[in-house]
Amino acid sequence: MTKNRKALLITAATAAFLIKVCLAFFTIGTNDMVTFERMLAKLQTRGTVALYAEGTDVTINGEKIGMIQMNHPPFSLNLLTAWGAMEKVTKWPVRFWMRLTCALADLLTVWLLWRLGLDFWAIFVLAISPGTIMVSGFHGNTDPIMIAMIVLAVYFADSGKSAWLAGAAYGLGCSVKAWPLILGPILFVGMRTWTRRAQFCGAAGFVVAIAGLPWLLKAPTLIAHNVLDYTPFGGWWGISYLWPHIEFNSKLVMFVVVLLSMLLMQGRVRTVFAQCSVVTSAFFLLAPGFGPQYMAWMLPWTVKWRYSSRRQSPSSCLACTTVGAMESRGTLRTPTSSFPLRGYYPRA
Repeated sequence: MTKNRKALLITAATAAFLIKVCLAFFTIGTNDMVTFERMLAKLQTRGTVALYAEGTDVTINGEKIGMIQMNHPPFSLNLLTAWGAMEKVTKWPVRFWMRLTCALADLLTVWLLWRLGLDFWAIFVLAISPGTIMVSGFHGNTDPIMIAMIVLAVYFADSGKSAWLAGAAYGLGCSVKAWPLILGPILFVGMRTWTRRAQFCGAAGFVVAIAGLPWLLKAPTLIAHNVLDYTPFGGWWGISYLWPHIEFNSKLVMFVVVLLSMLLMQGRVRTVFAQCSVVTSAFFLLAPGFGPQYMAWMLPWTVKWRYSSRRQSPSSCLACTTVGAMESRGTLRTPTSSFPLRGYYPRA
């Protein structure tokens, strides 16, 4: 990469970062921000078991209208506790510190993509995309943090660096959200040798166990059930949206297709990064539900969506701009206008 291009990328990433920081400081964000703050309050007053067993209440004008199940891995409680401590010191709310962390995670993702030597204009478009700006700066959730750790693990795998570090990064990603489990087989095979695979698995398992302390010790079965049993609300994404009257086991079909994709790519798709891109695309095609913040899972892989370098930037830009437009309209369907609020509320 030339000096001019490097300076251009740094300028774009810095500008996007500052926009995200301003959004985090001057806006409340979506309902997810309120939910996380209530999670922290319940953790501090009622404890871990109550949080995972009862979830978090959702109220409008003081009236309880539903409940959000606590389905985040226990490491998220450590993050919330840290953000709560920062709030006490600075008087800036948890929602600001959470979104600031997401903005920093986006910088890490951009830097890793550059280090992987991927298409410059694709990385540039991703750095300034409305999707990352709105998800990390306004919407707020832990998804950008999770995907940054997974891209870090992929970087270690594709560059042939330490399998221990790859496993540690992957373990951190799984400690933030459970979705990266679907990419685990790709990273496992991508370690190339059985020694490196053992190192990868050992580091990942160790980090997941340590990151979940002390909360994991208090209700391991309950926490594991909530985290792994997550099912998104169908009917507004993918097949369940296009053909709502068709009933099928979406989870089974999705995992079968993803598994077949992994098998077919072996020996044909050279890099772990490209394989993750394909599998993530297949996952989203068949997923029964969707949340705007989930686009953070997809956006880094869009740098591989190309037939030629000239077609790369428009395709990535279209995807990213579409997400930004959906976010600015009110996170696809706002809870106050489109969801049947009584009896259901979207999970964080």
